[in-house]
Amino acid sequence: MVGDRKKYPELRQVPSYQLPALLVGCFVLWLAFVGTLRRNELVVGAGSVVLAIAFFTLVERRQEINIKLRPGDAVQCLWIPWYLVVGLLEILAVLGKDLARVQRAKSLFLVTRFRALPGPTGAARRVLAVLYTTVTPNFIVISIDPDEQEMLYHQLDKSNLPRMTSHLGAVE
Repeated sequence: MVGDRKKYPELRQVPSYQLPALLVGCFVLWLAFVGTLRRNELVVGAGSVVLAIAFFTLVERRQEINIKLRPGDAVQCLWIPWYLVVGLLEILAVLGKDLARVQRAKSLFLVTRFRALPGPTGAARRVLAVLYTTVTPNFIVISIDPDEQEMLYHQLDKSNLPRMTSHLGAVE
């Protein structure tokens, strides 16, 4: 470990409080996922958690992720419940038209401009735009290209971009 520090000065030290919290958190999530306390599930869960922690530590030590969240960007998540309902209604409308043979689902790949700011704030806004927009049932963000200033996304039928996505940088 010490030799690694001398050989690879770019390695970062993972804070000591982070690993136990991550270990407990991952195991609790595993238990919630499987919903049982059977011995075989506990063994597989423990193994999965150890592997996840090992990979997390490896990535955490080798790669510095520089993200700076602004409160105004993070608070956009308050729109998610609204867009969950709107997205569900849009998908049900597409399904109804498809089942009634009125109009087939289009399954569109669309590109829109995205004002990708440089630096840590821009990176945070791109992460939030992908996360918040993809949570809604009628959008899947595939990529945001900061060089081309574009966002590629998928929809079953064309609809307006969510306001939260526009606030984070998308331009319709």
